[in-house]
Amino acid sequence: MLLRIITWGILIVVLYRFLARYILPIFHITRMAGDHLQKMQKQMEQMDQKNNPVHNNSQRVNKGDYIDYEEVK
Repeated sequence: MLLRIITWGILIVVLYRFLARYILPIFHITRMAGDHLQKMQKQMEQMDQKNNPVHNNSQRVNKGDYIDYEEVK
């Protein structure tokens, strides 16, 4: 009976150490990578909005409007 308790205790400790050393860090790394990816996507969206502002309707030029220009030689 005592040998069975010791065997189960050793098995539980070994299983815990395996999970703590190998499995849990993988979950931690994947979560951090996902968070970092979301952060980078938000930054890219902010940069895109900053570089390409939305024009007001009054600033838009209709297709039929004439735009004067000077020819560059």
